[in-house]
Amino acid sequence: MFEALHVVSAYDVESGVALYQRAAESKGKGGPVARQLIELLALDGAIVTMDALHCQKETLELINQRGGDFIVGLKGNQKNLYEFIKARFAAHYDQDERVEFTEKNSGHGRKEFRHVMQIPAALPEVLQQKWSSIQSVIEVVSERSVKGQPPHRDSRWYVSSLPLDAAIAAKAIKKALVGGKRAALGLGCYLSGRCHIIQSA
Repeated sequence: MFEALHVVSAYDVESGVALYQRAAESKGKGGPVARQLIELLALDGAIVTMDALHCQKETLELINQRGGDFIVGLKGNQKNLYEFIKARFAAHYDQDERVEFTEKNSGHGRKEFRHVMQIPAALPEVLQQKWSSIQSVIEVVSERSVKGQPPHRDSRWYVSSLPLDAAIAAKAIKKALVGGKRAALGLGCYLSGRCHIIQSA
């Protein structure tokens, strides 16, 4: 029976070059392989962006230890952290303790809107003990409409070691998404900034 190959690659967004590739036994084993690759990368001054599969305490701490900062996707695989972050944003929409960045694009009958909001993490003690490297949290609301069709809107959440600067966060996330598509290896996981990790299914 054929088994899908799971590959974790270190990818430099700026140059478009894959730096390293390693196979993982399964998609669930991608975390340890990604950490092995991170050990090989010079991350000083880099912003590492990865998807929610890699929102793991050991991975985030290793990125900081290697001199990098991170922006990592957040989903239900870290349920307590995920629910807290969503509730925290809901309470901050009308408050001043946030930075925001909005980007709009249009062309060929298509309109795209991306709004990035970043606020201090302010994790409760029980979460702070586990996720001490998280300094801020990010919400990205995207809306895309094509002429003659109803708009599609979705929200995504990220955790980060970066201080508040929504423009920098938006740029790093956009580069990761564009870089991942250009690499044609899937969007399983990324590093953005000077390096980029992608995991293919």
